[in-house]
Amino acid sequence: MKRPGGVGIVRSSTQFVAAIAACLFVFFFSSNVFADTTDEVEDESLTLTEAADTEDVVDPQSADATADAQQGDIDVILFGSDIVDEAAIGTATATGVNALAGDDTVTLSNTIESSADATAKAGDVSIGTVGVVSVSSAWNGGAIATSTSTGVSGGDDADTLNNISTVTSTANSTSNAGQYSTPAVLAVTVVTASATATSTGIAGGEGSNSVFNSGELSSNSSATANSASVDIVPIGVAANTDFTW
Repeated sequence: MKRPGGVGIVRSSTQFVAAIAACLFVFFFSSNVFADTTDEVEDESLTLTEAADTEDVVDPQSADATADAQQGDIDVILFGSDIVDEAAIGTATATGVNALAGDDTVTLSNTIESSADATAKAGDVSIGTVGVVSVSSAWNGGAIATSTSTGVSGGDDADTLNNISTVTSTANSTSNAGQYSTPAVLAVTVVTASATATSTGIAGGEGSNSVFNSGELSSNSSATANSASVDIVPIGVAANTDFTW
């Protein structure tokens, strides 16, 4: 006697084994199409020296870093076993005041603003193939957006930081994994999107530090990772996975 659903279980197992076999076949016996786009932007408004500094920041400081990595669309026709792998990496780093090394004494007497925005978008991929295809933005990086904003950084050594004004720090990251469309005898897709945003108002850094605040501090961060849209019209077996973090 067959258990209800037994046939479905057997079919799913067969598809899974076939998909694994497709992965191995694509990995070891394939031609490759790779595409990379990287945008890395860094901005510092006021940078002190590596020595022991005494600084009264009386002028407003503003650091703004915007990175936008947009991978172009990919439209290819492949035959046999092929890998299409792409990466879009956007990294933005902004620091309002960087004291660097040394035993520094810094008084913040005016407005300090720091803003970092990073965007990464993997390109849309359209593939026509008659064999085995792997559409992957995992091995080559995927869509990765990283933003780091620091209003005031004490750097190394023992620092004294005194804020009597306003320090504002904002970090935003957005990543999009793109859209993928392919027909294939065996098709495997592995797609990733990663977004990380870190915002700090005042960072003492390494060493024994003293931080005083009688002003206003504001620190905000936002990270959004959008998963891929995958459309596979298999002639045979297809497997798909989508990683977002």
